[in-house]
Amino acid sequence: PNYQFCLETLKWNFQAKSVLKLENFDHSLVDTSLVETGRQKIQEYKLRDEIQVSFDIYEKVDNEWVPFKADDVVLEFIMLNPFNIETMQNTEGAHYNVKFNVPDHNGVYKFKIDYLSPGYTRVYYDEITPVRVFNHDEFPTYDARAYPYFAAVYLLTIAFIIFSASYAFMSDKPLKKMKKD
Repeated sequence: PNYQFCLETLKWNFQAKSVLKLENFDHSLVDTSLVETGRQKIQEYKLRDEIQVSFDIYEKVDNEWVPFKADDVVLEFIMLNPFNIETMQNTEGAHYNVKFNVPDHNGVYKFKIDYLSPGYTRVYYDEITPVRVFNHDEFPTYDARAYPYFAAVYLLTIAFIIFSASYAFMSDKPLKKMKKD
């Protein structure tokens, strides 16, 4: 028993066993309609976009890389503080993925995976991505909450045009005075 324990400990110390590695990290938009029309790049995000993140984790067993399955792998989407902390879903073999919405705050964000599990090596990965605001032509032209303000502006414009027209075409003759009896 001691010999087996020492052998397993040496394998672990010299990274011949229980070594984890992350591969194929990918993030992209879920809705690719803007990408197909050329209005946005696949890895360029705006506020409230839905994005998907996927990657693979492998474990070294007897000098061969086999899929690693775990339920507690976490992805953090961080600016200064974590905005999203998502638990990854293991779909098949070593593949993990998750979908989430970008926060409603622009800036430079970081995808971060920091997985620690007893008996395994640490898996750490981070990647920086910008989140930008909408372009000036991507906002809706009219907002339903602003209809009273639009109506007020249009009514004032019409009233100004009527007043200006009546003032311009008003005759210069003085008004006749009424006689008192």
